[in-house]
Amino acid sequence: METATNTSAFVGNVPENYDQYMGPMFFRPYAVDIAERVARHSPSSILETAAGTGVSTEALERANPNADIIATDLNADMLERAKSVRPNLSVTWSVADALELPYEDNRFDVVVTQYGVMFFPDKPAAFREAFRVLKPGGAYIFNVWDSLEGNDVGRTTQEVVTKMIPVDTPTFLQTPFGWSDPTPFIEAGKAAGFETSMPVAVEKQCESVSALAASKGLMTGSPMYGQIVGMGVDPGPLQEEIARLLAERYGSEPMVAKMRAWVYEFKKPG
Repeated sequence: METATNTSAFVGNVPENYDQYMGPMFFRPYAVDIAERVARHSPSSILETAAGTGVSTEALERANPNADIIATDLNADMLERAKSVRPNLSVTWSVADALELPYEDNRFDVVVTQYGVMFFPDKPAAFREAFRVLKPGGAYIFNVWDSLEGNDVGRTTQEVVTKMIPVDTPTFLQTPFGWSDPTPFIEAGKAAGFETSMPVAVEKQCESVSALAASKGLMTGSPMYGQIVGMGVDPGPLQEEIARLLAERYGSEPMVAKMRAWVYEFKKPG
């Protein structure tokens, strides 16, 4: 997960909490899905942008054991977490900006981004860079969340935050869950030179060992924590209320809810 504007929010304990709580709940099921889609291209070289703590990187290597994989993120702290908890991955970790990739033209068979595109401050620039470094005939594969209406845990969290902070409500969740309209991605892809197609809806179960663990991840593993603390608000009561509602709606131990995403696959002509 990377942007020029929010990368500083993923520091301190945030990368650890992000990986420990958010990774299994939100990202691992879709990491397996996107890695299998990449494998269908039988790539020898893969570039991952916005790799975060390596949840999707791990799935990519498992599904593509013979590929040379470079996993990048703008946030060095996130990559340090990735390297520390996934030391056996045979990938190259590199701090790099998806908007200005340090790689030559026509180098990779596949470029992949799991839940990073929504945060790119200049999406057309990111798409142009993906196009540039892809070989002719290569694929750019990425996914984005559906709206809050299609994601139980995110919707519940926003309900609590809005209720308990009715003035100047933190808006972080509007970014990851605010890009369900395919139009901006299709237009940016075409402008970059890609052959585009409409996204595929993918529904998964959102599972956590407990509602309490889920709420802890949501409160301490994302930039929303910084927004709340920066307002002088104690995040503890919000975390408790989120846990209570999640347990009431989706179970206490474990918690099992629904989530939905859109998966895109663009092709570089060749």
